[in-house]
Amino acid sequence: IRDFAVNAGHASETIRQAVLDEQMVAATGIHFHVSDESEEILGSSGALWKLKDWIGKSTLLVSNGDTISFPAWKKMVEFHRKSGAKLTVHVRSFSSENEKYRTIGFDDSGRVHTLGEKSDTGVLFSGNYIIEPDILSLLPKGVSELVPTLFEPLIRQGLLFAYREDVAWYDTGNVQSFAQAQFELMDSIPQARELIELKMKEIEDDVWIPKQ
Repeated sequence: IRDFAVNAGHASETIRQAVLDEQMVAATGIHFHVSDESEEILGSSGALWKLKDWIGKSTLLVSNGDTISFPAWKKMVEFHRKSGAKLTVHVRSFSSENEKYRTIGFDDSGRVHTLGEKSDTGVLFSGNYIIEPDILSLLPKGVSELVPTLFEPLIRQGLLFAYREDVAWYDTGNVQSFAQAQFELMDSIPQARELIELKMKEIEDDVWIPKQ
């Protein structure tokens, strides 16, 4: 993976400053292209439409911003290429007491045949996927959503595949879950703590303030 883009809607200028921060760039080696949607939110596939010129002819790996997980991208890319898929979604098993998620049905080869109803147990789409650039031509100009625009047509064509791998997964779709995920990541991933410590300092257990 050589090039990175981040889609910014709400608080786009804050996000831009964060991802272009000189300390963070020096620590990670990552230079982001910022796609600004602050004037109009384009939806889950409209965001890809806006990036199509930046994507060019490259295979694109996508990670949705309201979840955090770490799939084995290299193995997933190998599966994607071997299967002949146009789009491969990363899926994982789940059991939830607090929220229901849409389940995904697929055969032994990984070919997706159904997008199921929301349930509190099953196999879910983790928010990570791989997409080939030629199918971006299917996207309408402007606002669009991933499921009706790409998932459903590709299922009918037999070109949507699922790569199953049960990895740690954090739902960060609200303030409480986002905050909780930060502390869990610091405990489980040393590199995450190192990056946080570039800008923040812990004044007591689990209490952090910005460095001056």
